[in-house]
Amino acid sequence: MARLSELGVDFEHWCFACGRLNPSGMHLDFEVARDRAETRYVGDQRHQGYDGTLHGGVVAALLDETMGWAIFHQGIWGVTARLTVTYRRPVPVGEELRVTGEVVRDRGRAIELHGTLVRASDGEILSAGDQVRALAESHALVTFFDGSTIEIEPEARITIEELGSSNGAVTIRLSQAIGHTWSSIVKFHDPASRYEIKTPALSATVRGTGLDVNVAADGTTTVAVTDGTAFVTANGVEVRVDGGTQTSASPGGTPAPAAPIPVPPAKLRFGMHSPAYLAVTLNGRSCGIVLPGPTVVPQTPGCRTPAPGLEPRLIARPNPVTGPYQLVIAPAGDGGDFTVTASGLARDTLVFNDTQAGSVKPGQILGTSLPVEPRSDGSLVSECLAPPGVNAPKLAAVPSDSESCAGTDAPAVVSLVTCSGHAAS
Repeated sequence: MARLSELGVDFEHWCFACGRLNPSGMHLDFEVARDRAETRYVGDQRHQGYDGTLHGGVVAALLDETMGWAIFHQGIWGVTARLTVTYRRPVPVGEELRVTGEVVRDRGRAIELHGTLVRASDGEILSAGDQVRALAESHALVTFFDGSTIEIEPEARITIEELGSSNGAVTIRLSQAIGHTWSSIVKFHDPASRYEIKTPALSATVRGTGLDVNVAADGTTTVAVTDGTAFVTANGVEVRVDGGTQTSASPGGTPAPAAPIPVPPAKLRFGMHSPAYLAVTLNGRSCGIVLPGPTVVPQTPGCRTPAPGLEPRLIARPNPVTGPYQLVIAPAGDGGDFTVTASGLARDTLVFNDTQAGSVKPGQILGTSLPVEPRSDGSLVSECLAPPGVNAPKLAAVPSDSESCAGTDAPAVVSLVTCSGHAAS
């Protein structure tokens, strides 16, 4: 993106938004790219409405001006015919804001644009109509007001169409244009509650489940349910999709009958056998049970973990990627002796099983790690689980003892002392 002031755009005028000559203006500058513009602004006290809150008219002006500059590269100027703003939360004075605008649709004489305004320090101030996009080699996590989450994989794009709660009934309606998302929906108690994702091919409505939605470039959509139930509708045909099954549909078509989810080519499985809780993290995304709570955290696509109180506590991670998997162990009640395991499976065939034992006390947080690396044939290779370390509150990796892990290519069950045959294809 290029900054307008560096492109020679003249701001020596009295425009309230961007003019340098207006002493009461916002003096905005913009970074622009094809069909997109962005600016930063710190709310000024002279622009407030209620004490400490930016005036709604100024918020509208920020969005209007930023969306206007999103057509800069088209070499045209336009005026606003209609502006709709949904105010979801007060916008604070004195904090840096990030405002973006982008072209949604070019109709020739009319151009539709979309803008968002967020607090720069912590990311999203989401409102109905906001769009969330994960760029290449990145991901985004959105947590809704009821505790449900949606994990947005690289280059996926969703729009939040409706958020609300009335008389105990929760409504979350999303549209997904492309890419892969993973939703973990809190089980609803009110039958009127609904969590819905609409794609170019279908609509999926769920009530407390793990939902995997993948939208291809041509709009073809696959919906997989790991637990719970979803109802998928397209062209007036509804298909029930229960846990462990999936369906798909193309734009203009109808959903296929629900069928079992294919067995993943590789899977990691972690287990905790003790009065303790276990969570597994990679690249900032966690799956498992954490304190305080205990709270189930299902941020990893496809990951499954049982509710607190169930034994053994197994965490399944299908289609694993490489990296240092970091494990955190927290006491359940008074804690005690534990055994933690890490297994690798190739199409449900066990190829390695590493084990570590220890003891956790009330107030302690223990950490261990499992390095997973790629092999030339596309399979995954792992070393031993590292010995658990004391007080690792940020899921810090504990260095593994490489001298005690003499890896070979032959599948084997791994003891506490020696490790071998850690290949998961």
